Amino acid sequence: MSWDPSIATIKCSDSIEFLAWSPCSRFIAISILSEGKTHLLDAVTLQRLKSFESPRFSVDLLAFSPEGRSLIRFNYDLGVITSWDLQTGVRADNILTGEPLRAPSITHSGCGTMLGVLFKDEDKAPTINTYNMISGTLMFRHPVEGTDTGSIWRHGDCVRFTTVRPESTTVWEVGFSSQLPPTEVETFPTLNDSYLSNQSLFHPAPPRLASITGPEKTLLVWDARYSKLLLNSTGVEDPRQMSFSSDGHFFACEAQSGEIHLWKESPTGYILHRKLLPSDTHMSFPKNFFSPNGQSMVTIGRKDLQLWRTTDSPSSTSSVPARYCRSAGRFVVGFSQGGPLAVAARFGCDTATVLDLKSGATRLTVDAGAVICAVGVAANTIAVVGDGMIITWNLPTDGHVLGARADRSHSVRTTRLDLWEPSGSQLQEDDFVFISPGLNYVVAGRSLFPSRTCPSIYDASTGMLIGQIESWDTLPWFTLDERELWYSDSTFPTHKGWAIVRNSESNVTELEPLDQTVAPSGCPPWESSHGYQVRDDGWVLNSTGKRLLWLPPRWRPEAEGVWDDELGEGVNKAWSGMFLALSHSGLPEVVILEFLVE
Repeated sequence: MSWDPSIATIKCSDSIEFLAWSPCSRFIAISILSEGKTHLLDAVTLQRLKSFESPRFSVDLLAFSPEGRSLIRFNYDLGVITSWDLQTGVRADNILTGEPLRAPSITHSGCGTMLGVLFKDEDKAPTINTYNMISGTLMFRHPVEGTDTGSIWRHGDCVRFTTVRPESTTVWEVGFSSQLPPTEVETFPTLNDSYLSNQSLFHPAPPRLASITGPEKTLLVWDARYSKLLLNSTGVEDPRQMSFSSDGHFFACEAQSGEIHLWKESPTGYILHRKLLPSDTHMSFPKNFFSPNGQSMVTIGRKDLQLWRTTDSPSSTSSVPARYCRSAGRFVVGFSQGGPLAVAARFGCDTATVLDLKSGATRLTVDAGAVICAVGVAANTIAVVGDGMIITWNLPTDGHVLGARADRSHSVRTTRLDLWEPSGSQLQEDDFVFISPGLNYVVAGRSLFPSRTCPSIYDASTGMLIGQIESWDTLPWFTLDERELWYSDSTFPTHKGWAIVRNSESNVTELEPLDQTVAPSGCPPWESSHGYQVRDDGWVLNSTGKRLLWLPPRWRPEAEGVWDDELGEGVNKAWSGMFLALSHSGLPEVVILEFLVE
């Protein structure tokens, strides 16, 4: 599944206030703004496992106990700390802090009976309070001198935290049950006073210090122990929340646009690993962005939660060049009947690529010199529809020739389609055009949704208009022998078909309505002829219902073949034998999966 770093997405009834990862990285806890509930989610599927009721007042922190058996929820309005047992769902006695202070960070003692809390308030200096979780009482309160970096962590039987000054960064520690003031553990020099910033983040092991500084909002990451600069970047527009993975191997920062920049540690410093754009860019960036094992991370939108994978390689560049692409829209894909070839092109671009499905190698790339709206391949011929023409090329006769290129001058035939609509200059994303399996017919229609026109059928060899058929709510499809054309209505389980016949007297091809309402099975390209199916929950099943593959959320079925104008994105799939093609308007390439015969 390395071809998509997005693992799962869920929609919520309201904004997510806070989030916490379990120590084992298997669970995620979230708090919903208006529900007064805390939910426990599976950290792979984001399926809701349990919900915990609590009073409806603001939540400032969630945290798991070290062994992962209990969950802490801190409510800053009333200064109440609530604990739940995750196995039984039983709520323990509340701890009253005595004052409504905001708590930016919580850590447990190793045995889980003690709790350290870093409190912040706009009008007061930061303090670190320690509590006895069994008795629910405040033990000690320790003031923090200087500018803290916003987080605390456990080290043995102590709480550790950092403060930043113009000339140094200092690590402090104080015992969970100690009334003595914090003591200095280690001090790291700051190489340049100008690097000091109120936006700083310290990672303890290995020691890393991240800062956002200067009028250009430069992003800096230091190896604090050896005073080595690991990252110096101005490429993040208005950088905001920062986060390290638990081992410091990954570093991430959110831009104003909502885009996440993810860096990976290398011998020379942090290098850009990938950029991620969440589905909802109006998001808040959680402090505990990474899972404890560093293999996953989360982003929080206004009403959604999105889970990402960090350990995969970045997505490859597009294998379908598009030099004159007028739109970053959907792909059009075609398979050869029973053969090993597929062809793909970006709708509205001028380049199509033929792929050998046996080897995965590119057989031919053609520059059509026209705005492509449909493609097809049969035997050793590739056909492209664009600018009111159907253009065909022959593939190299030697099947071992790979990576060949061709342009309009290498085509074997160009046929202009009569009364063509739409014209290339008016091509829209909601137009639908496709070629029959044997490349003998072309179907074209305007504005499939919401206002439709009757699709037109053309004879590909002559370019003549055969006729028009009434428009229903799905794309039409041909039978494999191309003697019939069918429509389905998803609202009512009915079908309508037309026979494609040649009049012996006039030698003209015509359409004749069929009386039957039972359509041949497995003919639409979005249905598998082998009985496979892609369910709404993302599972691909074989004909017996066995689960074969789980698709990430962005690949899950929507209205087949329909462009989503409201969302500005579309997902399409096409089956051919045991091959499944997936395309997404927001991704640079088509994904083709092969399912082996069991």
